[in-house]
Amino acid sequence: MLVATAELNSELSLSVARKDLQVDAQYVRLRHTLASTVQKEPTMAKVTSGYLLVVKTLERIGDHIVNLAEENVYNRDGKIVELNLGKTNPELVQQALDKDEKNSK
Repeated sequence: MLVATAELNSELSLSVARKDLQVDAQYVRLRHTLASTVQKEPTMAKVTSGYLLVVKTLERIGDHIVNLAEENVYNRDGKIVELNLGKTNPELVQQALDKDEKNSK
């Protein structure tokens, strides 16, 4: 993102923004894992809540990076764009999850 900003490179900004889908998919996966852990082991609720806070914060950092990418596109091209693909099309997050699961097998 630093290079995209320094060079006002719209294409690189778009590429960085697309990677947020993977971050969103990982967040969803970890959230489900933590929830199932608490269901199986209720005594782990305190620990898993801390992990959930961390992964949610990391997911938000990804969203902020997408916001920077949008700003770069605006500064370069003068166009207001929505690059948070998970926000505009939540099905894409599920597709990224499915793709990750296929690749991990």
